[in-house]
Amino acid sequence: MEQNKKYFAFISYSHNDEEWAKWLQHEFEHYHLPVPPPVTINPESFPDKFHPIFRDIYELSGGELKPQITDALKSSTNLIVICSPNSAKSNYVNEEILEFIEIGKQNGGSNISNIFPLIVCGIPNSKDNSENECFPKALRDLPTELIAGDVTKHGREHAFVKVLSGTLRSSGVSFGMLWNQFERDRIETERKERERKDQLLRIQSLFLAEKAESLIDRHEYDLANLIALEALPNNLAEPNRPYVREVEDSLRKSSVYTSPIIRSSIQGRCIQTNGEFVITEEENCRLKLWDIKTCANIDTIDLEDWLKEYYKDMLDAQEIDSYILRKRWLKSIAFPKAMHNVVYLYTFDSLLSIDLDVRPQKPQLLFKRDAMVHDTHTADVVFSNNGCYYFWLTKEYTNHFSVSLYDNITNQKIFNYTEAARSYVAFSPNNKLIACACHKDIHVYDIENLKTNNSGYLAKYRCYDPLFCTFVDDVNVLVVRGNKSIEIWNFESKNVEIIYTSDTDILDVLYKDNLLVFVTSSQQIRVLDTQYKLIIARLDWSNQVRLLSFSHDGSSIYFRDASSFRMWDFHIRADGSRVLYYHSHLVHCVGHSQDMSYFVSISEDCAKIWDTEQQKIIKSIALEDLGFISKIVVSKPHGKIFLSGYQLYCVDISSGSIKQIADEECNIYLSFDEKYLLKSTDNIITLYDIESLTMFKKIILPDNQDLLWGEPIVFHPNETLIVTASSDIVEYKTLVLTVWDYVEGAPINSIRINDCFDIATSPRVVIRFSENGDSVILNAMGDDVYEWCFRANALYKINIQTNEPQYVGNIIEGDGVFVVLREQLSLQQLMDKTRAALGGRTLTLEERNKYYLI
Repeated sequence: MEQNKKYFAFISYSHNDEEWAKWLQHEFEHYHLPVPPPVTINPESFPDKFHPIFRDIYELSGGELKPQITDALKSSTNLIVICSPNSAKSNYVNEEILEFIEIGKQNGGSNISNIFPLIVCGIPNSKDNSENECFPKALRDLPTELIAGDVTKHGREHAFVKVLSGTLRSSGVSFGMLWNQFERDRIETERKERERKDQLLRIQSLFLAEKAESLIDRHEYDLANLIALEALPNNLAEPNRPYVREVEDSLRKSSVYTSPIIRSSIQGRCIQTNGEFVITEEENCRLKLWDIKTCANIDTIDLEDWLKEYYKDMLDAQEIDSYILRKRWLKSIAFPKAMHNVVYLYTFDSLLSIDLDVRPQKPQLLFKRDAMVHDTHTADVVFSNNGCYYFWLTKEYTNHFSVSLYDNITNQKIFNYTEAARSYVAFSPNNKLIACACHKDIHVYDIENLKTNNSGYLAKYRCYDPLFCTFVDDVNVLVVRGNKSIEIWNFESKNVEIIYTSDTDILDVLYKDNLLVFVTSSQQIRVLDTQYKLIIARLDWSNQVRLLSFSHDGSSIYFRDASSFRMWDFHIRADGSRVLYYHSHLVHCVGHSQDMSYFVSISEDCAKIWDTEQQKIIKSIALEDLGFISKIVVSKPHGKIFLSGYQLYCVDISSGSIKQIADEECNIYLSFDEKYLLKSTDNIITLYDIESLTMFKKIILPDNQDLLWGEPIVFHPNETLIVTASSDIVEYKTLVLTVWDYVEGAPINSIRINDCFDIATSPRVVIRFSENGDSVILNAMGDDVYEWCFRANALYKINIQTNEPQYVGNIIEGDGVFVVLREQLSLQQLMDKTRAALGGRTLTLEERNKYYLI
């Protein structure tokens, strides 16, 4: 190869293909061969560089075009022609090729072998379609086939390397050598770029994890969930970004509260819910209706024109101004339970109703007062459960409050009294009684007697400073007092029982079905079971909270804070576990039927049988002097519960009768077909017929073996087999697995595993049959998991995480007086569940900008 040429190559092209020429020049001038070069390369004929490259627009200065082109061609070792239909029609490209060939002839040789076409579009030597021809005539007339790179067939990188290898063929460089090196370089470049990108993404993920944690502290769980999901791979099987543990930790915290959040534009000053819809007061006399599950805006009700017409005389007389009308016209909102889609609005002086199912939505005037109420926090409407009556509570004048009872059918006033302090009122469950709390007394009245003779007084409780009252039933009234005590007053027997005393002031209260929810002055929401006198849940909040209502099923409450509407499922704890049920005493153990429809929990005084789906008690059975109970087995088909501890008992679910089966400490198991109950002691296994409770078979382990702790026995799902895990009492570090035919009472196969665990430190094991039933999976509470193919007597150490959900599932257990469900979710399952709970919600453009995700 000539080394004295000024240019390594001359690029000939049509100016319509200028971008291709620029790209090709860049590739040549920035290419480097491998270091050290392959041994097959002839260093004497090998160029030390691949530039400069001549490209006319880039290289030419002012003056005559032709002489400069000729000089450049003479000074170029190679000619590369950008081939396309554009260049095939270009006279200039054709002349440059001819001149390069002529220069070679003038030098006594030939330059043809140094011409390299780069096909970027079209077909070379096309006979059928001249419009698609990409070779200029000078190339088509050449007597030899040229080394060409074809972008259209193999891509531009492949085409470039093909041309480059042609320019270096005299140096012993082949296309395969260069292409392999090119691929290695590309892979290495992509790897470095991927590592750089992953490092940036890790830094971003750590930043987002910190933001998610701060949002969790402010109870912005929806945003925390969305940001954590943004910082985790979309799919762990095919990750689009690196996994960062801190982000998963944040998601597991924030996903505990996946309920949607509604943020009102005026900070939720007036807001209410009926358990299905939320209605909020917005600016400029508008109401917004929201779906409580998805938090989607269902409807907007604009009342500005209606209110201006309704209060026209007052506006003209300047009794109210436009600002007060737009900002402070609404005093309270109410959703009567008996009137599903009717919302009641209490304004300055009127009670209005709007039927949400009727279009157009216009208020209906129900009642108008003589005096106006300007104070924004001293008006409320309370409806009876059947919607027949309502209380109207207003501030009549400075520091005096009026309580009026109305018939909702006739809007006639039934009862009224005025107090110097704000009062609270409640209807009894049968809608026949009312209770009124004033600053020193609780009064109970009969509504019918009030209607007929205006004298329905039944009872009075002088308690001083009552803050709240409600009916527990038709004879008991729950009273919250200013001295922080919560009491139940039986107005028939006059008995008063203090069930709880708060450590801080109580500010707001809700009650339903023995559950009292209250907010303390420390902004903590507490849930009190008034029957058990037990606080079952607490939630700390960061600002002032106003309680709104229970959900229909009573499992959640709705409340608002300074800027949003929230739902809190108080059965979900901060660690993600869900409280299913609770006892008045500590729970010893729990169990369930095989179909999960029955659930049984045991405390020292009773056994409770629950319907799992409805989560309600089917039966409560008193337990006396049974001692400690460690395990429960439930057979639903036979209607029996088996309790094991220091003795073995059978409880008949229907009659509640208890029968002792054995007088020894034991463990128990139930066969899959529920025909047999298995009782085990250290080295003896006894099977009982469940129907008759008679002994069916006894299996005795060898003298030198004892069953291990934990779950050392498991039934085969289809065959009459059990597997046992025992330890060699002579060789403590030896574990013995044995498969038995429990009908015959004989072993089928056995294997000894040496040094897989230390019985002195970790004698607890978990075993199970595989899905096909042909092998046994063993975990000795360590990192090692074994699979024993007992039919072939082959043992393998396998890589299974025993805490994965497909092997553990949902864990129901006792926790103090509570029965909780600890859901074991993998990260992918958690992400999918959280996305579903968010209902398709994603970060807005504004939120993405705020957290640098654009």
